[in-house]
Amino acid sequence: MMGKRTAAVLGGCALALSVPASAQAADQIITALGSGQARVKPSNRHKNKAIARAVDRAYARALPRALREAREDAERIADGSGLTLGAIQSVDENVNNSGAYNYYGPASVSGAFGPGQYCGKITRRVHRRDAQGRLHTVRRTQRRCVVPEFASTTLAVTFEATPAT
Repeated sequence: MMGKRTAAVLGGCALALSVPASAQAADQIITALGSGQARVKPSNRHKNKAIARAVDRAYARALPRALREAREDAERIADGSGLTLGAIQSVDENVNNSGAYNYYGPASVSGAFGPGQYCGKITRRVHRRDAQGRLHTVRRTQRRCVVPEFASTTLAVTFEATPAT
């Protein structure tokens, strides 16, 4: 798991206290980031379906971790601001992946060979010399499976906040 302090690396904890001039106390909000990750453990590292299932399971474990981290950070912000944390107003997923990675499904885990494709063929060019010493380029094709180490997600969670009584 990334840990609570990784939030600083992932963009920190965003604080949004909106208090319009004519607003009531319930109009205040706190937005906090939370990140979660889980190790991908496929039952068979050589089968695409097994890897895809393992990625989905890891992603399902990462989501509550990210939500828990966001809530903990929001509670710290609320305590320091003299507010009481309320209900979740909205959740925005993968806020740190804006343009940095291609999004192809759960946890922004794109298969090495396309969306959801973790196994495929890799063609390499190898230089060989023949009996006369002339250099030739030969193609070698191998089937490979690339298993992502982790599935992760980042959530921006917005909570209702009210003044502490």
